[in-house]
Amino acid sequence: MALTKSDLTHYLANTLHIDLADVTDDTPLFSSGRADSFAVAELILFIESSIGHRLPAMDVTMENFDSIGRIMNLAARQAAG
Repeated sequence: MALTKSDLTHYLANTLHIDLADVTDDTPLFSSGRADSFAVAELILFIESSIGHRLPAMDVTMENFDSIGRIMNLAARQAAG
């Protein structure tokens, strides 16, 4: 299983209700206040479902979740093994 950028942006916009109008791959999502801390838990579950396994606890950091690009990098690392 894999997480696609399209699936991620759709989830962010339609489930977490984050306005992505001016968001790039590097735009901070959580540290900028675009998303709140409650969204992190939902996002983790979505990513785990998309990649087919749980994320290691050491990878659940704000650094890995604060932008679309960072989330996609995390998912790619997890897919690579």
